[in-house]
Amino acid sequence: MWNKMVYRSLLSHSPLDAGFRLLLSFPAVSLVQGFRSFLFTSMSLSNITKAFNALAIIGLTLLTATVLPAALTPGRVPRSAMWFCMITSWMVYSASYILIMGHQAGPQPPSGLCAIQMMTIYAAPPLTATTGISFLVDILLKIKKSLFTNAFGHRYTVTLLILPWVIYLVVAAAALGVISDFSQIRRDTNNLYCHSTQETQARVSAIICIISLVIALLVEFWIIATLYRNWALFRVKKNKMVKELHLASLIRLLLFTLQTSIGLGIGAPAALPKASLNNNDSLTIRSALFPLLPVMCALTFGSQGDVLSFYAFWRRWRPATAPVPHHEVTVRKSPTGSFAASEV
Repeated sequence: MWNKMVYRSLLSHSPLDAGFRLLLSFPAVSLVQGFRSFLFTSMSLSNITKAFNALAIIGLTLLTATVLPAALTPGRVPRSAMWFCMITSWMVYSASYILIMGHQAGPQPPSGLCAIQMMTIYAAPPLTATTGISFLVDILLKIKKSLFTNAFGHRYTVTLLILPWVIYLVVAAAALGVISDFSQIRRDTNNLYCHSTQETQARVSAIICIISLVIALLVEFWIIATLYRNWALFRVKKNKMVKELHLASLIRLLLFTLQTSIGLGIGAPAALPKASLNNNDSLTIRSALFPLLPVMCALTFGSQGDVLSFYAFWRRWRPATAPVPHHEVTVRKSPTGSFAASEV
């Protein structure tokens, strides 16, 4: 009975003038009201909505727990600026889905809050995709420089750090710019998040993600080829490399790219015309799984030994020391350009 009342209220609701609603909905009071309404409406939410909210909160919590050890104890959990950039992008992605929590049932959310979420959910996937590319390119360049030179070059770092966020702002602004009427910004049919009734924003976001994924896979193949051709030299120098270049860390990164590919397959129907989406139940489940990717990211990068040891407060931490080699290793370059090592 209650669900029928909510459904009727959605059909009969007539929003006020979009401009005034956008102007009046920005104060922080709306967030307080949203939290209060969340307490009273949480029991009326469907199981899909509850699972969606739970995944978003769990993802943001786990990502925060992943980044805290590196931020608080950089000597114990060393991470690069590019790693922080990538994890932060996934935190933004996860947070974008909880903006209207408390407004997922009953009247439409405040237009300003709804517009902000619409902008972020379309801009966050390109952000995570491009920060992933930046992280991969950074690792590739570090591998090349660590194998063939003794110094790292950092001139490219600023560009790799800033470019994804520029793309994020451009996509977010464009998502709002193509809106001709603010009544086009409203909750989706499953009452999970605010989106645009147009298809342009979803298509642009999906296209950027697909292109980014192709580039990421090419960079990964480049990394694998570089390691394969110079495996002997990599084994010799691995103890002098930063943690991100250790084989276990590289495997985690490759695994997460595979997970992201699966996630892109889950979200791809969002870019398709609504007429071609015949299975509404399947689309509902796919939409509810959007916040699952940050959880997978947190489990992939937060399960590393140094991160887990940070929370093992009952164990005393001791700095790791590099093992002393017992054999002298000679590295020779073959005519084909690869390297071979021999023990003396």
